[in-house]
Amino acid sequence: MAQYDLIFTRNDHATAVEFTEVAVSKPTDFGYFLTQNPTTGALLWTKILNNPIIDGTVSGTAIITDLSSAPATNKLLDALTAYNYMNQLIGANDAMVYKGGIDCSANPNYPAGQVGWTWKVTAAGKIGGASGTPVEAGDTVICSEANGGGTEATVGSKFTIIQGNIDGALYDGMFSSTGLLKRTGVKTYAIVTDNSGNWNTAFGWGNHASAGYASAANLTAHINDSSKHVPANGTTNNKKVLTATATAGTFTWAFVNWDDIINKPDLAGSGHTHVIADITGLQAALDGKLGVNQNAVSASKLYTPRTIAATGDATWSVSFDGSANVSAALTLANVVTAGTYAKTTVNAKGLVTGGSSLVAADIPNLDASKITSGVFAVARIPNLPISHITGLSAALAGLMAWSSVPSAHNSTGTAGSIAYNANYVYVCVATNTWRRSPLAKW
Repeated sequence: MAQYDLIFTRNDHATAVEFTEVAVSKPTDFGYFLTQNPTTGALLWTKILNNPIIDGTVSGTAIITDLSSAPATNKLLDALTAYNYMNQLIGANDAMVYKGGIDCSANPNYPAGQVGWTWKVTAAGKIGGASGTPVEAGDTVICSEANGGGTEATVGSKFTIIQGNIDGALYDGMFSSTGLLKRTGVKTYAIVTDNSGNWNTAFGWGNHASAGYASAANLTAHINDSSKHVPANGTTNNKKVLTATATAGTFTWAFVNWDDIINKPDLAGSGHTHVIADITGLQAALDGKLGVNQNAVSASKLYTPRTIAATGDATWSVSFDGSANVSAALTLANVVTAGTYAKTTVNAKGLVTGGSSLVAADIPNLDASKITSGVFAVARIPNLPISHITGLSAALAGLMAWSSVPSAHNSTGTAGSIAYNANYVYVCVATNTWRRSPLAKW
């Protein structure tokens, strides 16, 4: 029999069992698969697989994970490597990939995206959160830099928005060579006459002050006391009037003198005196009135009400004008939080100024003879050696004592000690001598 690399047994009988030896020669090259013809049962080597199914993760040198240079032939391309490579190509060539629509009516954040990913706005609102960019239906959102999505503040600079609705935009045909464009309403405009030529004419006049127009400089020059439209600032100019001087064309601001008024009535002969009785009702009006320098004997109330107040450890105030008695509650200053305190602090006036709970330092040392009743808590009883408790050592003599489970029959131990675990009970029968008995269910 010839030498073969592989020998198989095959059942060739249609209904019964009849094994046949099948010899398969070695393949002629690397990378071949051993397959069987489903019709004839023949075994053969091949590099072609019909409808192969590969479950799990494929690894090894046959997998291509780097496309920075041309890969070798007869290799399998890793899916993630292909995905990243295509994204790089899209970004490098400024290609746009349509990713669907975005409803912006609820002001969503920007979506996570790669360079070139594009979305169409389906409902108006804001993109990038409540503080995002306003958009309208039909606008286009383009990712210009890869990011994980987020608000306008965090990733807004990584997106470009192109307006799709240009209704209301200005265009060349809306302008006229003989007029100016004027907004008359929402998205409506009108052409108005261009009068800029008049301004150009006025500019050609040169110095407007010399042409008869007031400038800022000569307006200021008119504010003085000798020749002004407005008197100089200051209380000394109150009630002055602008009057012409003896020099033609000059004016001045000055007070009016009685002698300077012409055609005034002659009042020289009208001066006279009267007694109080000559003026009806004057005496009655003066009766009971105090002179400006006199003091009243009595009064029903003070002319100016006065506020009386107390400050310090208590506050209190009333407004008193003398017309009636007044009263008000006296409010003590709060110096501590309301509550019950075991320890208080008072000032020299006997007022409580502080409160606190007792601390250990507040309790004086007491002799044991002072404690005649009560029961000590276990935590308050100190740890004492057996020798300090009279008779305890004798009472415990001969009793068995619990111990830790020994690791061997000669482990350290005192006669009478016992121990146990889940399997045995241990008894120390003599110094460093242990015996054990197994535990069983019944």
